[in-house]
Amino acid sequence: MKRILIFSLLFVMVFAAWPMTAGAEGPPAEVTVTPGPASAIQQAITEVADGGVIHLAAGLYPITETIVVDKPVTIKGAENFGTELVTAGSHTVFKLAAAAVLDGLYIHKTDKTSQTLVSITANGTTIKNCKFTGEYAQGDSEVVRAILPNAGINFNIVGNIFDSVRQPAYLEGPGIVKGNFVRNTRGWVVCVDHNALFSDNSFADNAVDIAIIANNQTESEYYTDVAAISAANNGAYVENQLLNISAKGGELFQTIAVIHDDGTTEYYQTLPAAVNAAPAGATVWVYPGEYNLSSQLSITKSLTLRGPNWNNNPTGGGARGPEAVITAPARAFWVRSNDVIIEGFTFSTKSTAIWVDGADEIQSLVMSCNIFDGDGDNSVAFSTSAADPGSPNRIIRALSFCHNVVTDVRSGIFLGLVDGAVIRQNTFILNNQDSWAIRLLDRVGEIQIAENRFLHGGVAVEAWETTEVFDWVEIVANVINDQSIAGIRIRRETDATKFTVAGNTFSETPVLISNKGTGKVNAPDNLVSCSADETTVQINFAELEDDSSVQLVRENELEIELLAAALPGNVEVSVKKVDGDAPEGFKFIGSVYSFTMTAEDGSAVSEFLGKVTMVFHYDPADVDDPDNLDVYWYNPDTGKWVAQNGTVDTERCTVTIEVDHWSEYALMEAESEEEGGLPKTGTNIDWLIPLGLLLLVAGAFVWRRHLAAGTGELA
Repeated sequence: MKRILIFSLLFVMVFAAWPMTAGAEGPPAEVTVTPGPASAIQQAITEVADGGVIHLAAGLYPITETIVVDKPVTIKGAENFGTELVTAGSHTVFKLAAAAVLDGLYIHKTDKTSQTLVSITANGTTIKNCKFTGEYAQGDSEVVRAILPNAGINFNIVGNIFDSVRQPAYLEGPGIVKGNFVRNTRGWVVCVDHNALFSDNSFADNAVDIAIIANNQTESEYYTDVAAISAANNGAYVENQLLNISAKGGELFQTIAVIHDDGTTEYYQTLPAAVNAAPAGATVWVYPGEYNLSSQLSITKSLTLRGPNWNNNPTGGGARGPEAVITAPARAFWVRSNDVIIEGFTFSTKSTAIWVDGADEIQSLVMSCNIFDGDGDNSVAFSTSAADPGSPNRIIRALSFCHNVVTDVRSGIFLGLVDGAVIRQNTFILNNQDSWAIRLLDRVGEIQIAENRFLHGGVAVEAWETTEVFDWVEIVANVINDQSIAGIRIRRETDATKFTVAGNTFSETPVLISNKGTGKVNAPDNLVSCSADETTVQINFAELEDDSSVQLVRENELEIELLAAALPGNVEVSVKKVDGDAPEGFKFIGSVYSFTMTAEDGSAVSEFLGKVTMVFHYDPADVDDPDNLDVYWYNPDTGKWVAQNGTVDTERCTVTIEVDHWSEYALMEAESEEEGGLPKTGTNIDWLIPLGLLLLVAGAFVWRRHLAAGTGELA
């Protein structure tokens, strides 16, 4: 027994003295670190086996020194970013010097000192499911990069969140960037000579989402299709600074392409650079984006400047795609050459968007499918101006301003020194009711203003004083609504005989045509739309040619044709719906209208110089027998309604009369007599006697209801 005890003691002593080695099991494959300083994580890296996993338990880890990961291990955070590594200052948090993996960590930068959070010096690293946040705000000078691989090093950056750091990464090597979310940064920076593959990343509120920089290269095979890169990354804003191309929403964006005659294309990111480089006759394609001009852009050669909506007419609510917006603190485009086309843009300027100096004689300027959205105070869509003192005034020929929208501007268009202009199918909505949409200045001729819509303002078209009209001005087929001063205004000393104002539709505009020029205006077939219960318009018929006319239309009920030859000079005409009681045996078809006319001195005028035509429309569903229809005027002296013997047109469903004075007028239908009591035709002549008596009674009854106009009245 004693020998056994001695032997056992010796065995224990020998075992205790045996040196400790790794043995067959080796270092642990997993190590767990509780919240604490960076040294605890560094110690775990030392202890864990290659390929092992270091679990960082949930909690705060203040990091004041760089953690060097020099073996291929995985450092894994707790769920839901429960592991928060807090850092400040300029030191790196992790240096990945081996093919390591960072998984699910939350690294939070708490100050604005420039800092790299993770640097990579070895191939094969992966950073996934992590979150990086900082204090960056757009415009800050600090440079905090979440990830910075060395040049030529490959990487995998997958499924991470980057928020408020200047750059999620500065990439100068090949790698995979997939499924990350980036917000409030200046975007990924990628060197053009290294192929980093971006896919399924998403972005919010970044200056640029992916910026591809030249990195001292003059050409590169990578990143040429920025639109495809954008489409593959949820519409990211991608910018290739070597090629001067950008994309957003899967399409080219904030990029200008100059197309040469040989079919080659050069790209630019500023309008001045593109216009200056473009040869005469070239097309300059401007893709969506905002283009800020610090000063006016002079166009001194024939060019087509084509925005993305060059074939999308914005008038009448036409569909538009993303816009190329031209902004400028003052004027935007100064056209100084023949054969210039400007189409498909949105202009937002504080002065004149497009202008021509009177010192330049140019021909053929086309402006179409543009939106001129001003600042509401001093902005103008298009203007020509006189030459500088001492310079000859040149004539501008063949202007075309069509299919544009002009809105929120002080004034729309100035035209002076212009011989030949078409202003057609535009929409003008001024921001106030003290200004004009189109003003004609000195020396104009062959001006056609047609089929436009003037929806708010002071004056739709104005001819300014001392205008020299070379040939003619046509203002035809326009819709003129809500003009507080006048629809058309011709100022003094203007030759009004060269103006034709025809086929325009006015509404909510109290003065239709004001002519203070010399001679009379030819103004046939104009129309006033009366949609309200009362419409009042002022017309100086003495200022119009005798064949001029204005037609008042009340929806689908009433038309009145007012001829200048039939009316006295400056009058105010009012059409008003009123209440009334139909006489016994009659019913109103439609409304009762009261017509009044007031002279310039305020006195009532009821008599015309000639006849005025009135056409009443009726709905056949409301009429029992059109033969019993007539228009009646109310005689206030007798209190009776007087028949007018109107002409009934059953195809047009109208009753037309001519009148020589104003009063109350209404369309009525007499109630039909019921048929019955008449004997059928037979061979016995005895039935003719009672039939004759019956016809005499019926004739008297009808005579009572239908009296000759002006000679008989209804009881």
